[in-house]
Amino acid sequence: MSETELAAKNVLVIVSANSEWRVVREVYPACRVENGPYGEWFVTDVAGWPLVFLHGGWGKIAAAASAQYGL
Repeated sequence: MSETELAAKNVLVIVSANSEWRVVREVYPACRVENGPYGEWFVTDVAGWPLVFLHGGWGKIAAAASAQYGL
């Protein structure tokens, strides 16, 4: 995959549980965390891939809404 193709790809990681989100924040402490309408999120690079981590809600409606927002 070329650098141009790689740069065009983004990966969205949705984390619903509060306890799991705390662990993600501990693993990436230097990332600048933003607040969105459904929770916190941040962007980081892992092995050359741009990843967007989004703390979504739990439950059907909150999870669906946060997933749509993230996409």
